[in-house]
Order: sequence, then structure tokens, then C-alpha cells
Amino acid sequence: LNVNGRETIIRQISANRMFGELAAIDQQPRSATVTAMVDTQLAYMTATEYLDFLATVPHAALWMVREQSAQVRRLTEAVFELSTLAVGSRLHCELMRLSIAAGIHGDRVEINPAPTHADLASRIGTHREAVTRELRQLASEGIIEQTGRRLTITSIAHLGSFVERAVGPI
Repeated sequence: LNVNGRETIIRQISANRMFGELAAIDQQPRSATVTAMVDTQLAYMTATEYLDFLATVPHAALWMVREQSAQVRRLTEAVFELSTLAVGSRLHCELMRLSIAAGIHGDRVEINPAPTHADLASRIGTHREAVTRELRQLASEGIIEQTGRRLTITSIAHLGSFVERAVGPI
């Protein structure tokens, strides 16, 4: 989402996922822009084809309701974080989400490639400099290590304790 020249990342879509379904369902203009970060193949379906598919395949419609419910929950969480948490806590939450997506095994997680500081800032509603400052603080505490585009969370337990202090049990 780009408002007043400032990009905000609402969600990251992984492989085999869809976007644009809201515009197909409510017949309103799309509310966000999608940018591919890597080479991508897309399949396209018109709004009419999509609605016909949902109407004729009940399991698909149920799947869509569950996807929309999950998206509402993610956005509710984002609104909570943006309106109540300091930048550091928002970054801790985002690092935990990235760690979970990367796959936690033991107490360490490698995120490779890691989002840039600017991308992290766009995800948590701040500026790059604030992210850089917070990441330096985490590195000085031995919680993260950063080498190029690889970010290693060296203590998920420690990061988790920061998240729990900010938002409660994970």
C-alpha cells in the first residue's frame, strides 16, 4: 500500500496463494498493489469466473471464508501492534513471525534472505533508521547476528520473552 509516497507492506504472499479476491467478491476497486519480489508465475481468473467457482464448489467457498477469517485476524493483530506498541516491540513481533515462517528448530533460526531494513520498516510502520537502531540493539545483546542478507536469530527464547512482555503469551 502506498500512501503519500510511503510504502506500507500489509502482507507477504507466499507461493501458491491468491490475491485480488476481495475485489472479485465485492466488485470494488483493488485496495492495494502487489509487487513480486522474485520471479513469479501467475494464473488469472476473472471476477465472474471466480464467483461462479465459489458458487459451484462448496469446499472452495468454505476454504475462502477460512482464508478471509485468517486475514482479518492478521490485520487485527497489525492494527493492535501499530496503535499500542513501540517500534522495538513491533520489530520483535515481526522477527518472531519471520522466524516461525522460516521454521524454528531448537533455539536458532536463519532467515535467508532476510528482508531489508526498509522492508522491515514498511511492515511495522516506521522508518529504516529506527529498524537499523533496533537491530543493532538486538545484535549487541547477542539475540541476532546479521551477515549480508542472512539474519540469524540466536535465541528464539530471548526474542519470545520480548514479544510476551509486549503482547502476552505467544
